[in-house]
Amino acid sequence: RMHRISTLDLIAGSTYIAWYFRSLGSKIGKDCCLYPTGGDPFMPEPDLVTIGDRCVIDLASIVAHLNTRGNFELVRIKIDNNVTLRSRSRLQQGVHCESGSMLMEKSLALTGEII
Repeated sequence: RMHRISTLDLIAGSTYIAWYFRSLGSKIGKDCCLYPTGGDPFMPEPDLVTIGDRCVIDLASIVAHLNTRGNFELVRIKIDNNVTLRSRSRLQQGVHCESGSMLMEKSLALTGEII
C-alpha cells in the first residue's frame, strides 16, 4: 500500500513538517508536534491556521473551508498554547481552541465553536 504514502508522511512528527507548514503561511509556535502518526488529510489551508506553543496535532483534520450548496467559505482557525487534537478529531472553519484544551478521538468541533 505504498500509493497512500505522501512525502509529508516521511517528515511527520518532526520539526521539518512545522517548517513546511510555516513556509506555506501557517503560524506555528515552538515545541509543536504535528501529525506524528500521519495526516489524512494534512492541513489543506495552512495559511488560515494559527497554532500556539507546545501543541500536539495527531491524526486530526484541520479544515478551514466549507462548501454548502455551492457557497464556498474560508474562515481562520486559531489553536492556542498547549492544545491537543487526538486521532481522527476534526476542526471545522472558524473554531478557536483555547489554551490547554483537548479534542478527544473522533470528536468534531463545528463551525465557529470555542473549545
